[in-house]
Amino acid sequence: MRRYALLLLAAVLSLAFAPAPLPRPPSGAKDAQRLQGTWVLVSRMHGGVESRNGLGKVVIRGDRLFYHCMDGTVASTWFLALDAGKSPTRYDLKEGRALSPTLQGAYELEGDALRLCYVANNVPRPDDFDGRKPGRWLEAYWRLAR
Repeated sequence: MRRYALLLLAAVLSLAFAPAPLPRPPSGAKDAQRLQGTWVLVSRMHGGVESRNGLGKVVIRGDRLFYHCMDGTVASTWFLALDAGKSPTRYDLKEGRALSPTLQGAYELEGDALRLCYVANNVPRPDDFDGRKPGRWLEAYWRLAR
């Protein structure tokens, strides 16, 4: 009996000193790192119609996204939040002004290609990348500048 008690005690003690698992990185942390840099607009669809109205590039630094016009001026600055734990992967953009809308979207990142589809407040977040669906603001393709 004493032998079994010692074995049980040894088993319990060996488990008590097992290392705790390492904390998981925040959802989207790897994608956030891969998104850093300058992205050039390849194509864009707004309400099912091809559009290139003035946007030339997007620069992502940290959790900030800067839209640039074709002439290089910054058109707007947004706070970027990613959620890579969902399918499709999601993002939110919130402009710096207090009452500005939050843009909700889905993103797909493959190598140096970025695909986005987003909507504005009070419209359900896109669950795919079809910019022709009613209520969709935009479907855009970007390429990382080298």
